[in-house]
Amino acid sequence: MSWRATNGGVSPWESQPYAYGPVFNLFAAPARIDELGPKYLFVITWVVTAAILMARATRRSTTRAVAVALMLVVNPLTAISVAVFGLFDVVVGAISLGAVVLWRRDRPAAAGVCLAIGVLLKLFPAVLVPVLVASGCRAGRRAHVVKSVRFLVAVGASTAVGFGLSALMWGPRSVTEPLSFGAQRGPKLMSIFRYLDGRYRPIGSSDLDVSWLSVPLIVVSILAISVWAFRYRVDPVVASATAMIATFNFYKVGHQQFVVVVMLLLALWVAEAATIPTRQRAALALYSCWYGLAQAGYLWTAVANDAQYGFVGEWSWVREVIGAPTFLIASWLIYELIALPMRSTPGASLEPGVGEHPIIVV
Repeated sequence: MSWRATNGGVSPWESQPYAYGPVFNLFAAPARIDELGPKYLFVITWVVTAAILMARATRRSTTRAVAVALMLVVNPLTAISVAVFGLFDVVVGAISLGAVVLWRRDRPAAAGVCLAIGVLLKLFPAVLVPVLVASGCRAGRRAHVVKSVRFLVAVGASTAVGFGLSALMWGPRSVTEPLSFGAQRGPKLMSIFRYLDGRYRPIGSSDLDVSWLSVPLIVVSILAISVWAFRYRVDPVVASATAMIATFNFYKVGHQQFVVVVMLLLALWVAEAATIPTRQRAALALYSCWYGLAQAGYLWTAVANDAQYGFVGEWSWVREVIGAPTFLIASWLIYELIALPMRSTPGASLEPGVGEHPIIVV
């Protein structure tokens, strides 16, 4: 465990390679008091964040609050990831959500610092940088350009300082290891590349490796989503959720707990949106239920086989095929989120309630 190494004065990247950033080592402090101390913090973050979003949804209707509870509390994805496995993706999600909200409230410097903390914890929140800039920047409006510059300076400077301090404390490997380890990992679990490179691949031979397409596809999708967000003045919450879904849809490491970040962003959308059409509700419900079912199945098969990991033994075939339906389900949700503002006139309000934000920003 890296926290033991950190508390023992050893560089955590020397004891155990992983793709986490230097902020992850701050959890070593509560681990000094209790080995499960960091896990308690993860659970507290989950409960508090869910309670805030449910309270926000209650302003709209009780039905919305129930929907948020189903997404964040009852859903096996979040419940098992945090309460059973003790994973910290909910912390990354809460920080990313905070950055998006701060950006939307015209606090770009604070949003940049907040997002930088998320990047220094787990690298993937970096994909939100161009999306947030695009969803807030307006051509010909100097105020939005200034806002974007302040945000970029804040996130860039904070990230540089964080990695710089890490290099001074633990050496340059603390900067390079998260990147190299993440790049060297093979396709896993719910990734479409696990299916395309697996034994049930629809085309090609066993020597065909298409997982190298993961990063280029992520880059292209984020750029496309940024253009869409700029063109249709999409609310930062919706744009960020869409970007995260696309990132995990093309990421070759398909661990289901990553999607906890998406659930938090989507939960805020559900809590605030003036209306959510039937097709979007159906796509969101299927996406949420699918990942919940996958996480429940992962835990059940691990317990049934008395194994450390799920989908092993007689259930190992699931690892080979689950990426295909996951990709299709996520792609449908992306399509519905992208199509929603495109069916409206750019800049038109969707009549949000008091204190709410429309899906289209005026």
